[in-house]
Amino acid sequence: FNLIKDPQYHPIYKEYFKDIKSIEKINGHTVRYHFAVHNQELPLITGQMIIFPKHIYDTKEKSFGSDFDDIAVGSGPYTIEKYEYGKYISYKRNPQWWGKDIAVNKGRYNFDRITYKIYLDPVAQREAFKGGEFDMQTVNSSRDWALDYKGDFVKKGDLICQLYIAGREAYPKIVAPFSGYLETVNVDSGDYLNVGGICASLIDPDPMLLIADIAEKEIAQVKLGSVAKAKLISGREIQGEVAFIATSADKNTRTFRVEISVANSDRTIRDGVSAEIFIRGNALPAHRISPAILSLNEQGKLGIRVVNNKNEVEFRAIEIMEDTTEGLWISGLPASARIITLGQEYVFQGQVVEVKEMSGPEA
Repeated sequence: FNLIKDPQYHPIYKEYFKDIKSIEKINGHTVRYHFAVHNQELPLITGQMIIFPKHIYDTKEKSFGSDFDDIAVGSGPYTIEKYEYGKYISYKRNPQWWGKDIAVNKGRYNFDRITYKIYLDPVAQREAFKGGEFDMQTVNSSRDWALDYKGDFVKKGDLICQLYIAGREAYPKIVAPFSGYLETVNVDSGDYLNVGGICASLIDPDPMLLIADIAEKEIAQVKLGSVAKAKLISGREIQGEVAFIATSADKNTRTFRVEISVANSDRTIRDGVSAEIFIRGNALPAHRISPAILSLNEQGKLGIRVVNNKNEVEFRAIEIMEDTTEGLWISGLPASARIITLGQEYVFQGQVVEVKEMSGPEA
């Protein structure tokens, strides 16, 4: 009872037993509860209080919420078999349980082993349940039940539909070609389907494929196995790798289809969600500059003015690789270059200038 006052005790039980004012020990086997209010249900609620061994859970040198990594002695029909903090706990049925032959327990506690899995995210928990990772979940919301628990998880080879086609002796069976989530069933018992008709829609969300269309001038930089990152419309960031690159371009857009495989065992990435995709391409040398120093030469080419080893002004054509808030990333310059950052509009090709070199923010 005193554990209810512990700061690390679960708040739901503190609220549940809040009307128990105190407990008085009568003898070695009897205690008397004193209630703060009159409530006919309170004696039944009190009877649900779990009994903890005092020599384990009431020691001064241990913290109730963090230090109990030993399996304590219990008196119930199951014993703890194994566990991992924050992930799961497995119980094994105790064949020597003292209460197994009591009449009220007949027909109960029939499972040899029960495992409780821990999910910190309710969405991940729901999708894991729908994906068949565990067998039972309590749903207390009618809205969640109506909107989020549609369909069934089927395994490869499970029967989805059995149809009748006139003129055939046998009833053709449609089985799941792979394990996945049965999104929709398009037919009812007694319906007819033409050749090519859709019986059901089956989705395998793990791995989830991200689809991108890459321009023809950039497709050469994409390689199979390249690391790719994506930012979902919700703001969540995920990572995968390039699993497929089309060999022919789309006839209308002249782009190439690229597929990125992302692990989705918890089924939190949904089909059809928009995403911004970043694919790691070939490594190229680049410089970051301010867009203010860009200029055009007489032929109209975009570039910047630099100074060579003889302190002569030269024009270097460049290519913009990426435009960021910190500046432009450009290619076309050697690894080391002296870029004119001030007064570039007052000099011309071949002019000898006096150079004052700078580095850092001023440059």
